[in-house]
Amino acid sequence: MNLVIDIGNTRVKSAVFKQDKLIEAWVWERSATMKNCADVLSRYQVTAVMVASVGGDFKELHHFLKSSVPHYFVLNATTLLPFTSRYDTPGSLGVDRIAVVAAAQYLYPSANCLVIDAGSCITYELITSEGIYLGGGISPGIQMRYNAMNTQTASLPLLSATDHTVFPIPTIGTSTVSCMHSGVLLGVRHEIAGWIAAIEADLENLTVILTGGDAKYLSKQLKSTIFAHPNLALVGINQLLQYQITHD
Repeated sequence: MNLVIDIGNTRVKSAVFKQDKLIEAWVWERSATMKNCADVLSRYQVTAVMVASVGGDFKELHHFLKSSVPHYFVLNATTLLPFTSRYDTPGSLGVDRIAVVAAAQYLYPSANCLVIDAGSCITYELITSEGIYLGGGISPGIQMRYNAMNTQTASLPLLSATDHTVFPIPTIGTSTVSCMHSGVLLGVRHEIAGWIAAIEADLENLTVILTGGDAKYLSKQLKSTIFAHPNLALVGINQLLQYQITHD
């Protein structure tokens, strides 16, 4: 079995796979990663592990995992990729972005795919049906936009999309709070719709995949033709892990 670990900015997502089949998945606090990994290894016959981390010091975790399983990999700029990348600065390409591109290629191998990962930032990734990663875009995520309005102005309050007053989203705000919700949430909706329209103008047979912490909320606001995958990064890390083993 494979254990894949996605260490994000605020939390850790992990899963055990048996080849391509997801067996069990978890969300952990970053501080409990070591303890939880030990628990997983005690319950499953894990022979391969891949860790993808956006930052932080996890040397103790890496040492523990490397000494515990036959095959251990860290997803980084030197990882072998099952697709061709045309990214000009591969050393700066986030591992979370690499993972969702690998997942898109695996899930929809004959389609042009636009992957939208709505997390701390909103990232857009485009991979063609020929397996060529073209790049994408990065913009502030929903909560980051709320935070920015609060911290970079003198009087705007700190809001969140989980505020019950958000639904339905007002097109025209009639108070400062409703105007902020309209600006952030409708702004994100229109931004995503604009990205999709721009790519569709150049590429036919476009499959749009939505993932990330805000995917559940956004999927209700966007077209039904968008595919929501809550564990997309984990699927991608598992594919990359298997690719390392077979091509090492």
